[in-house]
Amino acid sequence: MTDGVEDQKRVVVERLYAMFAAPPPSRITGCRCCLDSPKVARLLRTPLRAIDRETLWWYAWKAFLTVGDVADFRYLLPRILDVSLRHPGDAVDVEIVLGKLRLAGWAQWSDDERAAIIAAIDLLFDQAVATVDDPDDGELAVFEVESVLCGAARADLDPVRWLERLSQRLRQSLHARLSGAPNGFWEDAPVGLAAAHDWLACRPVDD
Repeated sequence: MTDGVEDQKRVVVERLYAMFAAPPPSRITGCRCCLDSPKVARLLRTPLRAIDRETLWWYAWKAFLTVGDVADFRYLLPRILDVSLRHPGDAVDVEIVLGKLRLAGWAQWSDDERAAIIAAIDLLFDQAVATVDDPDDGELAVFEVESVLCGAARADLDPVRWLERLSQRLRQSLHARLSGAPNGFWEDAPVGLAAAHDWLACRPVDD
């Protein structure tokens, strides 16, 4: 990654921390089994920027299902996206993270809050596209790109915003994947999947 990209990440991440700044939650609600986990104590007592990947994974997978509410999700979201952008090897699956936005009711959040998150998604997408060094081998990039698009669609965002930025080669590879065996998380975003598939199907071969 170039220094310019890293600077971009720092700006986006710091904006997220500032936008969602709040005291640590006094407690986290959930089912009895989840609340017995030592990870709950880590979430409450560890400084936000020091919460580890394992604990973030645990929380993100369970959020709004068996543990957590909107207040603690908003508090933890900057750290989750920080790790996703700056330590992608430790990141929670992007489909999971972005899919939680719908459950958090983020459509009713402020325009500035939504814009800060969309800026992070933009960088996650660029990061996914950049995962392949060999321009003739796009399999990894297609997988990573699809994950971001699927997550965005699960957050009720139009994936075309990002599809327009793909190279022709990646468009063709992604169209083949969506036509054959798409990511299972698309089941929660059929409208987004249809929009992505239809847009890719209509692109001229040499556009």
